[in-house]
Amino acid sequence: MGRRHRTIVTAFILALAAPCFSQEVATTEFEFKVFGVGRDDFEGLYYHNGETFEPLDFHRTHRSIRTYAYKGPAVFGVYVRNPDHVVTNPQSQPFIKISESLASGRAKRQLIIFAASSLNREVSNPERRFTLYHIDDSPEAFPRNSIIIVNTTGAELYGRLAETQITLPRGYSEAIPYSSGNSGGATKIAFVLRTSEGPRLVMSNDLKIPENRRIVLILEPPRRPGSMRIAVRMLSQSIFPRDEGEETTD
Repeated sequence: MGRRHRTIVTAFILALAAPCFSQEVATTEFEFKVFGVGRDDFEGLYYHNGETFEPLDFHRTHRSIRTYAYKGPAVFGVYVRNPDHVVTNPQSQPFIKISESLASGRAKRQLIIFAASSLNREVSNPERRFTLYHIDDSPEAFPRNSIIIVNTTGAELYGRLAETQITLPRGYSEAIPYSSGNSGGATKIAFVLRTSEGPRLVMSNDLKIPENRRIVLILEPPRRPGSMRIAVRMLSQSIFPRDEGEETTD
Protein backbone atom coordinates (compact mmCIF):
# COMPACT_ATOMS: atom_id res chain seq x y z
CA MET A 1 0.00 0.00 0.00
CA GLY A 2 2.87 2.35 0.89
CA ARG A 3 4.65 1.70 -2.42
CA ARG A 4 1.41 2.30 -4.35
CA HIS A 5 0.84 5.55 -2.46
CA ARG A 6 4.36 6.76 -3.25
CA THR A 7 3.86 5.86 -6.91
CA ILE A 8 0.63 7.87 -7.11
CA VAL A 9 2.25 10.86 -5.39
CA THR A 10 5.26 10.73 -7.75
CA ALA A 11 2.99 10.56 -10.80
CA PHE A 12 0.98 13.53 -9.51
CA ILE A 13 4.15 15.62 -9.02
CA LEU A 14 5.40 14.76 -12.52
CA ALA A 15 2.02 15.73 -13.95
CA LEU A 16 2.24 19.14 -12.28
CA ALA A 17 5.79 19.66 -13.57
CA ALA A 18 4.98 18.64 -17.14
CA PRO A 19 4.35 21.47 -19.66
CA CYS A 20 0.77 22.13 -20.62
CA PHE A 21 0.61 21.55 -24.35
CA SER A 22 -2.98 22.73 -24.53
CA GLN A 23 -1.96 26.33 -23.97
CA GLU A 24 -2.22 28.59 -27.01
CA VAL A 25 0.95 29.83 -28.69
CA ALA A 26 1.59 33.54 -28.14
CA THR A 27 0.65 35.61 -31.19
CA THR A 28 1.45 39.08 -32.42
CA GLU A 29 -0.25 41.46 -34.83
CA PHE A 30 1.15 44.32 -36.91
CA GLU A 31 1.18 46.02 -40.31
CA PHE A 32 4.33 46.26 -42.39
CA LYS A 33 6.03 47.26 -45.62
CA VAL A 34 9.10 45.58 -47.13
CA PHE A 35 12.38 46.57 -48.79
CA GLY A 36 15.14 44.29 -50.04
CA VAL A 37 18.92 44.66 -50.29
CA GLY A 38 21.59 42.32 -51.60
CA ARG A 39 21.96 39.97 -54.54
CA ASP A 40 18.49 38.64 -55.11
CA ASP A 41 15.55 39.35 -57.39
CA PHE A 42 13.10 39.29 -54.41
CA GLU A 43 10.58 37.46 -56.56
CA GLY A 44 8.49 34.50 -55.43
CA LEU A 45 8.55 35.34 -51.70
CA TYR A 46 5.51 34.79 -49.48
CA TYR A 47 4.39 35.19 -45.89
CA HIS A 48 1.47 33.66 -44.01
CA ASN A 49 -1.02 36.31 -42.90
CA GLY A 50 -2.69 34.05 -40.36
CA GLU A 51 -5.08 32.50 -42.85
CA THR A 52 -3.40 32.16 -46.25
CA PHE A 53 -0.02 32.55 -47.94
CA GLU A 54 0.35 35.95 -49.62
CA PRO A 55 2.99 37.08 -52.12
CA LEU A 56 5.30 39.95 -51.16
CA ASP A 57 5.87 42.61 -53.83
CA PHE A 58 9.16 44.50 -53.60
CA HIS A 59 10.21 47.74 -55.28
CA ARG A 60 13.86 48.31 -56.19
CA THR A 61 14.11 51.92 -55.03
CA HIS A 62 11.51 52.43 -52.31
CA ARG A 63 9.31 50.67 -49.78
CA SER A 64 6.62 48.35 -51.02
CA ILE A 65 3.56 50.24 -52.17
CA ARG A 66 1.28 47.84 -50.38
CA THR A 67 0.95 47.68 -46.59
CA TYR A 68 0.65 44.07 -45.41
CA ALA A 69 -1.13 42.77 -42.32
CA TYR A 70 0.25 40.00 -40.13
CA LYS A 71 -1.38 38.08 -37.31
CA GLY A 72 0.26 34.94 -36.05
CA PRO A 73 3.15 33.51 -34.01
CA ALA A 74 5.90 35.84 -32.78
CA VAL A 75 8.21 34.01 -35.18
CA PHE A 76 7.61 35.59 -38.60
CA GLY A 77 8.33 33.31 -41.57
CA VAL A 78 9.31 33.84 -45.21
CA TYR A 79 8.32 31.16 -47.71
CA VAL A 80 8.76 30.05 -51.33
CA ARG A 81 6.68 27.59 -53.30
CA ASN A 82 7.76 23.99 -52.91
CA PRO A 83 8.93 22.85 -56.38
CA ASP A 84 8.37 19.20 -55.35
CA HIS A 85 4.83 19.71 -54.08
CA VAL A 86 2.46 16.93 -55.08
CA VAL A 87 -1.15 18.10 -55.05
CA THR A 88 -2.53 14.60 -54.59
CA ASN A 89 -0.30 13.89 -51.56
CA PRO A 90 -1.82 15.35 -48.36
CA GLN A 91 1.59 15.14 -46.65
CA SER A 92 3.23 17.32 -49.30
CA GLN A 93 3.57 20.97 -48.30
CA PRO A 94 2.90 23.63 -50.98
CA PHE A 95 5.29 26.15 -49.37
CA ILE A 96 8.74 25.89 -47.76
CA LYS A 97 9.95 28.23 -45.03
CA ILE A 98 13.37 29.62 -46.00
CA SER A 99 13.90 32.30 -43.33
CA GLU A 100 12.38 33.47 -40.07
CA SER A 101 12.75 36.19 -37.48
CA LEU A 102 11.39 37.18 -34.09
CA ALA A 103 8.84 39.92 -34.76
CA SER A 104 8.33 42.43 -31.98
CA GLY A 105 4.68 42.82 -31.09
CA ARG A 106 5.34 46.25 -29.62
CA ALA A 107 5.74 47.85 -33.05
CA LYS A 108 2.34 47.87 -34.70
CA ARG A 109 3.69 49.56 -37.83
CA GLN A 110 6.91 48.06 -39.20
CA LEU A 111 9.34 48.29 -42.07
CA ILE A 112 10.97 44.89 -42.66
CA ILE A 113 14.36 45.02 -44.39
CA PHE A 114 15.18 41.77 -46.24
CA ALA A 115 18.98 41.37 -46.45
CA ALA A 116 19.76 38.63 -48.95
CA SER A 117 22.49 36.09 -48.27
CA SER A 118 25.60 36.50 -50.42
CA LEU A 119 24.98 32.94 -51.65
CA ASN A 120 21.62 33.85 -53.17
CA ARG A 121 21.24 34.04 -56.91
CA GLU A 122 18.74 35.92 -59.04
CA VAL A 123 16.40 32.95 -59.36
CA SER A 124 13.58 31.66 -57.18
CA ASN A 125 14.61 28.49 -55.35
CA PRO A 126 14.28 26.99 -51.86
CA GLU A 127 17.99 27.52 -51.08
CA ARG A 128 17.67 31.31 -50.74
CA ARG A 129 18.15 32.83 -47.30
CA PHE A 130 17.43 36.25 -45.81
CA THR A 131 18.15 38.11 -42.60
CA LEU A 132 15.15 40.20 -41.55
CA TYR A 133 15.33 43.52 -39.69
CA HIS A 134 12.05 44.69 -38.13
CA ILE A 135 12.13 48.50 -37.78
CA ASP A 136 9.48 50.38 -35.81
CA ASP A 137 8.11 52.56 -38.61
CA SER A 138 5.69 54.61 -36.51
CA PRO A 139 6.13 58.42 -36.63
CA GLU A 140 6.75 58.43 -32.88
CA ALA A 141 9.74 56.06 -33.11
CA PHE A 142 10.91 57.22 -36.56
CA PRO A 143 10.02 60.92 -36.99
CA ARG A 144 10.79 63.19 -39.92
CA ASN A 145 14.31 64.65 -40.17
CA SER A 146 15.85 61.50 -38.72
CA ILE A 147 18.01 58.60 -39.90
CA ILE A 148 18.01 54.94 -38.93
CA ILE A 149 21.18 53.03 -39.80
CA VAL A 150 20.90 49.30 -40.53
CA ASN A 151 24.13 47.29 -40.28
CA THR A 152 23.94 44.13 -42.41
CA THR A 153 27.74 43.68 -42.73
CA GLY A 154 28.02 41.15 -39.90
CA ALA A 155 30.76 43.21 -38.19
CA GLU A 156 30.54 45.75 -35.37
CA LEU A 157 31.16 49.26 -36.68
CA TYR A 158 32.04 52.53 -34.97
CA GLY A 159 31.43 55.96 -36.34
CA ARG A 160 29.75 59.32 -36.33
CA LEU A 161 26.64 60.81 -37.86
CA ALA A 162 26.85 64.60 -37.73
CA GLU A 163 27.61 65.19 -34.01
CA THR A 164 26.32 61.80 -32.82
CA GLN A 165 28.83 59.04 -32.06
CA ILE A 166 27.59 55.55 -32.90
CA THR A 167 28.53 52.03 -31.94
CA LEU A 168 26.66 49.80 -34.34
CA PRO A 169 26.65 46.03 -33.94
CA ARG A 170 24.76 43.92 -36.42
CA GLY A 171 21.24 45.29 -36.41
CA TYR A 172 19.96 48.85 -36.54
CA SER A 173 20.20 52.09 -34.62
CA GLU A 174 17.51 54.19 -33.06
CA ALA A 175 16.32 57.18 -35.08
CA ILE A 176 19.05 59.85 -35.12
CA PRO A 177 18.03 63.46 -35.88
CA TYR A 178 19.76 65.24 -38.72
CA SER A 179 19.79 68.80 -40.00
CA SER A 180 20.32 69.81 -43.62
CA GLY A 181 22.01 72.93 -42.30
CA ASN A 182 25.10 71.02 -41.18
CA SER A 183 28.31 71.72 -43.13
CA GLY A 184 26.75 73.69 -45.93
CA GLY A 185 23.77 71.45 -46.43
CA ALA A 186 25.53 68.08 -45.92
CA THR A 187 25.41 65.64 -43.02
CA LYS A 188 28.80 64.03 -42.40
CA ILE A 189 28.82 60.29 -41.78
CA ALA A 190 31.78 57.93 -41.32
CA PHE A 191 32.35 54.40 -40.01
CA VAL A 192 35.46 52.44 -39.05
CA LEU A 193 36.16 48.78 -38.38
CA ARG A 194 38.53 47.89 -35.56
CA THR A 195 41.17 45.43 -36.73
CA SER A 196 44.36 43.93 -35.24
CA GLU A 197 46.25 46.61 -37.16
CA GLY A 198 44.11 49.44 -35.82
CA PRO A 199 40.92 51.14 -37.03
CA ARG A 200 40.21 50.98 -40.77
CA LEU A 201 37.94 53.50 -42.46
CA VAL A 202 35.23 51.56 -44.27
CA MET A 203 32.82 54.35 -45.18
CA SER A 204 32.91 58.16 -45.31
CA ASN A 205 30.47 60.47 -47.02
CA ASP A 206 28.70 63.81 -46.84
CA LEU A 207 25.01 63.17 -47.23
CA LYS A 208 22.98 65.99 -48.73
CA ILE A 209 19.50 65.40 -47.37
CA PRO A 210 16.66 67.88 -47.68
CA GLU A 211 14.36 68.65 -44.78
CA ASN A 212 11.17 66.70 -44.16
CA ARG A 213 12.60 63.25 -44.84
CA ARG A 214 12.94 59.93 -43.07
CA ILE A 215 16.10 58.09 -44.10
CA VAL A 216 17.00 54.42 -43.72
CA LEU A 217 20.73 54.05 -44.40
CA ILE A 218 21.62 50.41 -45.04
CA LEU A 219 25.26 49.32 -44.71
CA GLU A 220 26.08 46.21 -46.76
CA PRO A 221 29.21 44.02 -47.07
CA PRO A 222 31.84 45.12 -49.63
CA ARG A 223 30.89 44.17 -53.17
CA ARG A 224 34.45 43.41 -54.29
CA PRO A 225 36.43 40.51 -52.74
CA GLY A 226 39.19 41.79 -50.47
CA SER A 227 37.77 45.32 -50.31
CA MET A 228 37.28 47.15 -47.01
CA ARG A 229 34.81 49.67 -48.43
CA ILE A 230 31.29 48.74 -47.45
CA ALA A 231 28.35 49.35 -49.78
CA VAL A 232 25.58 51.78 -48.82
CA ARG A 233 21.91 51.98 -49.79
CA MET A 234 19.76 54.97 -48.87
CA LEU A 235 16.01 54.58 -48.58
CA SER A 236 14.38 58.00 -48.46
CA GLN A 237 10.77 58.93 -47.68
CA SER A 238 9.17 62.37 -47.77
CA ILE A 239 7.15 63.27 -44.72
CA PHE A 240 5.81 66.72 -43.85
CA PRO A 241 4.50 68.10 -40.54
CA ARG A 242 0.89 67.97 -41.70
CA ASP A 243 1.35 64.32 -42.85
CA GLU A 244 2.91 62.81 -39.73
CA GLY A 245 1.01 59.69 -38.76
CA GLU A 246 -0.28 59.27 -42.33
CA GLU A 247 1.01 57.49 -45.42
CA THR A 248 3.62 59.56 -47.26
CA THR A 249 5.43 59.45 -50.58
CA ASP A 250 8.83 57.88 -51.27
